[in-house]
Amino acid sequence: MGPSDMPKEPPKQSEVRPAQTSSDVSKFLDQWVKPDPHKTSAIVSIGQVDTLKLPPGWKEGQSLKPTGGASLLREFHPTDNKDVKLCFFYRGTRISEAGGKDFHKIIEQPPHILSSSEVESLRETLREKANPQEFKTLVAKTEDIDGKRVLVIEGSYSKTDTESRTILVDSDGSGTAVQEIFYQAPKSDYAQHLPVAIAALKSIRWK
Repeated sequence: MGPSDMPKEPPKQSEVRPAQTSSDVSKFLDQWVKPDPHKTSAIVSIGQVDTLKLPPGWKEGQSLKPTGGASLLREFHPTDNKDVKLCFFYRGTRISEAGGKDFHKIIEQPPHILSSSEVESLRETLREKANPQEFKTLVAKTEDIDGKRVLVIEGSYSKTDTESRTILVDSDGSGTAVQEIFYQAPKSDYAQHLPVAIAALKSIRWK
């Protein structure tokens, strides 16, 4: 995960709601720290993702805690290019109940292109991607993957040469536990690897 796609600073306590119990934490994080031993190196199982088929020739890269605490990030990339990535990210805290309701409200609707007001309502969910000075959005929509409605944001970072396509997942129906799965690459490499990245994202099967 490049610096451009990480939160600029840890969320303020007033903006987040921690998981309430140890079982709640386990529900979202167990597969991050205990990957399924029955999955092959070409099959990824993380968080709410039961399986995702990696593109041929891709391998696992870094595993990080980008904002400390319970935040978790795992990266996968082609063997010959570490700057082209498929990443799985959990920010380590729930967003606010109000923010969760706004997120859930949008993904409850039929698949659609988001209006500017809908994007604005998702500032907490989208983090820096809701700031047009930091991120130029090309596509903001909801769609179904394996029968689950998700939010898809595609665009480019204003201060770097990085482009990304991100899927945001409502992990438990509350809208407050947001898992992010994204493809990210320099502009010079983005289009070349986009077809296999989209195929990998569309191969997702949920738990």
